[in-house]
Amino acid sequence: MVVVVCDSVFEEHHTGSGHPESPARVRAVREGVEESDKTWTYHEAQGCSMEKLIAVHPPHYVEQVRRFSSAGRSLAEDTTLCKNSYDVALKAVGTALMLGDMACRGQNGFAALRPPGHHACSEKGMGFCLFNNIAVLAEDMVSRGLRPAVVDIDVHHGNGTQEIFYDRGDLFYLSFHQHPFYPGGGVESERGQADGEGATLNLPLPAGSGWNILEPLWQAKALPALEEFAPDILLVSVGFDAHRDDPLGGLKLSDNDFLELASGLRMFAEEHCENRVVALLEGGYNTDTLRRLVPGFVYELCRK
Repeated sequence: MVVVVCDSVFEEHHTGSGHPESPARVRAVREGVEESDKTWTYHEAQGCSMEKLIAVHPPHYVEQVRRFSSAGRSLAEDTTLCKNSYDVALKAVGTALMLGDMACRGQNGFAALRPPGHHACSEKGMGFCLFNNIAVLAEDMVSRGLRPAVVDIDVHHGNGTQEIFYDRGDLFYLSFHQHPFYPGGGVESERGQADGEGATLNLPLPAGSGWNILEPLWQAKALPALEEFAPDILLVSVGFDAHRDDPLGGLKLSDNDFLELASGLRMFAEEHCENRVVALLEGGYNTDTLRRLVPGFVYELCRK
């Protein structure tokens, strides 16, 4: 069975009326999972140790998030905090770490986390993100002696994840995203630097791209690069804002395209990663799409 976390605690991060990154996203995922015909193992959100968090985010930035949350201040123009945001963000990171631990013990899973994480740089929150959930998870996997690969599927480039690991070669970062688009960057020439040279692969997609554009890139560039890196575990930042019905994006992936991608990732994990997969929610702002698509995608990606 696949582990799933859709805890209502993630609805306690309030972003204000009309904000696209709203508590309704988690409710939609939970409703979809509960209505699906799949069998799940449900888990509650977990807390995060400060030691694991500050391995990615320095203490002064963590304290800034705590203070801004307590005061209800925004970290950036689009990144709104309430008094609960800091505690909820710690739960998001802790839940990601819990799923990593479970994957190492043979059980794959997915969490509908809020706030999302892949835009959070080591010392800067932006793009709705406070702490970089998948980066903290990846760092923990490295500390266990594993070689993680992060695959980021979102209409927006995961600039924060790239920044955190850009000069390191013990993790592979692969991103499919619309370009040019927020937050900028994410061009194919960004390949890493120093020890990380070649450990970043950006595959930018023009607006309007669907599976007809993404699938050849997956076969010709993504798969060979992942195989060369030879990861031990696959960590997936999944943004359903790459779907054609999303209000914030311009990509044209269909439900079936997402399922094809999930199948391809799972087959790679089966062959190369001892079938160890963790998936974390990033973007996706059409609640009908989330309710309908997330259960099938997660099950196809994480099943054994």
